[in-house]
Amino acid sequence: MKDGRYSMMVARRSDGRIITRPLSPHLQVYRWPVSMTLSIAHRATGIGLSVGALLMTWWLVAAAASDDAFATVQSFLGSGFGVFLLMGWAAALLLHLFLGIRHLVWDAGWGFGTLAQQEAVRMGSGIRIYRVTDWGVIGVAVLATLAVWIAGVRALVSRRGDDRQARPSARSVARTRPRRCALWLQSMVGRAAARPAPR
Repeated sequence: MKDGRYSMMVARRSDGRIITRPLSPHLQVYRWPVSMTLSIAHRATGIGLSVGALLMTWWLVAAAASDDAFATVQSFLGSGFGVFLLMGWAAALLLHLFLGIRHLVWDAGWGFGTLAQQEAVRMGSGIRIYRVTDWGVIGVAVLATLAVWIAGVRALVSRRGDDRQARPSARSVARTRPRRCALWLQSMVGRAAARPAPR
């Protein structure tokens, strides 16, 4: 069998005679259309979003727990692997969103037939509109992911610039720290004095 299209399964009939039957669908025969790949990607991104939700939960629990736990999570998310996970999570979220919107449009009955039947931009009578929306969803998801990351990086850079300008000098921190400690100590002593004595 030189060509996969002619892959056959050898079997026996009830009378014992050997016959060949085609293997269908078979990996060598079946061509994956973009729609099928995106359908599988829709399910895979749903699983990826669940893993990303666990990462988000870890971040929120660490923020509520302590400064050290939050610093640990922030250092992980700031590493190269953490940024890769966050970028993948953003891409999965946006692809899943746009594929879900496309499925809702399909459920409403739109997006089937030829482009001529849908009265859309004519790209040839044999082109199906779902093939056009396949590539459209991929393009929109890529552009939206890039837009989200560009906006996030710009906000981070501008915030770091504001922090550098608003950062107090070491001298002013040294002057205010004893005052803060004294005020904190006075408040603690006041609370202790206000408590009733144990019996």
